[in-house]
This record gives sequence, structure tokens and C-alpha cells, in this order.
Amino acid sequence: MSDDVKLTIGSQNLLGWERVSIKRSMEMLCSSFQLMLTDVWKDTDFELFPYLDCSIKIGDDLLLQGFIDDVTPDISADSETFSVSGRDKTGDLVDCSAPNIPASWNKEIQFEALIRELLSPFSIGLVVGTDLGLPVKKFSLNTGESPYEAIARLCEDRALLPMSTPEGKLILTETGSERSTDKLEYGVNVVAAKASYNAVNRFSSYTVKGQSSGGSESSPASNVFGEAEDPEVTRVRPKILLAEGQDTNKGAQDKAAWEAQIRAARAQKISVTVPDWRQSSGELWRENRLAYVKIPALRVDNDLLISEVVYKEDSQSRSADLQLVSPDTFSPAPSKVVKPARKKKAFQWQ
Repeated sequence: MSDDVKLTIGSQNLLGWERVSIKRSMEMLCSSFQLMLTDVWKDTDFELFPYLDCSIKIGDDLLLQGFIDDVTPDISADSETFSVSGRDKTGDLVDCSAPNIPASWNKEIQFEALIRELLSPFSIGLVVGTDLGLPVKKFSLNTGESPYEAIARLCEDRALLPMSTPEGKLILTETGSERSTDKLEYGVNVVAAKASYNAVNRFSSYTVKGQSSGGSESSPASNVFGEAEDPEVTRVRPKILLAEGQDTNKGAQDKAAWEAQIRAARAQKISVTVPDWRQSSGELWRENRLAYVKIPALRVDNDLLISEVVYKEDSQSRSADLQLVSPDTFSPAPSKVVKPARKKKAFQWQ
């Protein structure tokens, strides 16, 4: 199978790129690409400029459909280079402010219908990959808020992940339960690996304080309180948080447990490099897939979630950089059932 990277604009296909970087990530809505040519560009009269519709494929696999953001010719006495970069269609949801008028929904509306209204001005399609839950009772846009920021707010309490499809649509999904075909093992298909264990945003205890709504003589306001610990933080590092709508002790307790769990998960990341874009099955490495990872030098021997894939190529080599995280990184927000912080994380320095 030929794995040439193809940039398609209208009916024209451009191949032969000398430097390639294509990124798909669970932690940012839109996929992106950067491609570069040298010298040979001067032999073509084809013009590229921002805003053009485009698509990117590896072989026959579509990675993104979107627009060119930036075109950079660079000329010197020794060489001429030409770089082009862009993102998928959902980039407009990140950059722009939501133009919906009116900017508030004061009557109950189905969750899917509300998301479609936010997408409508940008002609971006919606794919529903999971149960969306109950209708939304009321919702208001903040001044200047982007559609993505609004959608992320709506999705947070429902354990939904807003991501983009290769076709440039928005998909509402959950943390993947699908598995990659291949394991990731150092010395087998992993040629380089790096770990990051960051303690800055982890605390020994989390205390959530607030006040219930109350507001009447028969139902007066009252203080709410919740607390959880991270047993892996062995020195005193307390963190006090505002309840933000958790108006019961149980709500505050769930918020504290979730903070302990999510901060521990996000503090640990593994990055690996594999020497091919495809697995042994012929399938591309993809984000939102579970993979068994074994890297003895980093004390890793667990299932992890592929949160990001960057397909790279230059004049010397081709590779894929994968970012791996604990599945707890995308755990549901406190309005869902939240598991208490685990004593053993998905990977841990022994």
C-alpha cells in the first residue's frame, strides 16, 4: 500500500512533500497539518492561498477535511521552500465567537438539537456516537464565547468528548473502549519513549466548600462540604475549591473525589515513537484507542489510552508519535457517578 501524503484541493492532488506533520488529538477539537516542499515548487504554476478547501489523505485513508490556514514561501540564495498548514473544518468552532441570536435557550431543549443550533451558522455536521442524556433545561452563551467553549461546557457534565471526524464533522463520543491491534513494546515496535510525571497540580487533600441554594424560610441556605485525598501525595499539600453548583454534601464529595482522580491521571503522560504510521493489520494508529504498553525502563506495563497521534516524515525517516495517558484522564465530571481516587494509577513509577 502506498502511503504518500496527498493534499487535495478541488480536482488537483499534490504529492511529494518532503516534510510532513499531521496531528489528531483528543485534547484539541480540530486536527491539523503542516507540509513542506523545497525547490520543486518553483516548477509548478499551481497557487495555494489561505481559506481554500482541502483534504489530507495517507494512502487511501482520509485524515481530515478542512481549510488552508497559512502559506509560507521562503526564498534564499541557496534554496526555495514552501510550507502550507491548515486544520479541519471544526477550526472555525475554536476561533470564532458563537453568532446565535438569541444567545440563550430558556425552554427545555433536546441536547442534540441545542448542539445542532450552535453548529448551524458554520455548516458543520454532527455525529452522535453515544447516548446524550436528558434534555437541557436552560442554557446561555457567555459574551464572545466560541461554539467549542459552549459545547465543551455542555459536554463536561455528561461525560461526553467533543471531537472531530476525518470528514470535518463534530462527533460527540466517550473515552474509547476499542483497542489497537498491536501492543506497544519497547524494543519491538517502540523505538523511543519518554515519560512525564508532574506533581505541580496534585495535592494531598481536596476540600470542596459551598452553599446550597436555599433562599426561603422553609428551605434556608446551608453550607456544603466534601473532602477527598490523594494517597500518593505524601507531604501536606491541601487544595480548597468552590462547590460551583454542587449544592449538597454528596455533590461536594463527588467533586472532591473527581478532582483527586482527574489531577492524578493528568499528571502522568507517556510519549512513544513507532517507526511506521500503520499497525501490523494495515490500520493507521488512531487516537481514542486503548493499547497495552510495556516499557520496563519507564516502569510501564498496563493498558493506556492513545490520546494523540502525530504522523511525521522528513528526508530521513517516517514515524508516528503517540501520546499515552491513563483512561481516567477523561473521566466524567461530578454530575456522573465518580469513582474514588485509586491507590494504583494506570502507570506509576515504582
